[in-house]
Amino acid sequence: MFVAVSEMTVYKPVRIMIIKEANGWIPLLSTVISLTAREIIERYGVRFGIEEVFKDLKEVWCWGKQEVRKLNSSKAVTMMNMTMYCLTELVCWNVPTKEIVDRSASPWDDGERRASHRDKRKYLQRLALE
Repeated sequence: MFVAVSEMTVYKPVRIMIIKEANGWIPLLSTVISLTAREIIERYGVRFGIEEVFKDLKEVWCWGKQEVRKLNSSKAVTMMNMTMYCLTELVCWNVPTKEIVDRSASPWDDGERRASHRDKRKYLQRLALE
């Protein structure tokens, strides 16, 4: 770990932490230079979880592609997408992965891999159709 100043950061100091992994290096950057290595990794973990939710909202629920023109409509669409995301996760919380997704058509895929949010949504659709 080290503190650096650069043109990219508008000459404000940042703490840079470089982690060596088996398949390469992972650089982590923090604008709070007083953080410890553990705190930086924990914050990246939280942030990564948030990014995963946004990715699922955009890819699975098509968040941002709704054709609405008013601010209140946009807020309502966002709330509906987030509500449906949460309900889907809640319904599938204690359901085994093997029940949610069938990977028999993909023998190369890892059967023990956790179900994606798309898999959970498809499972919920199947339940609704039954």
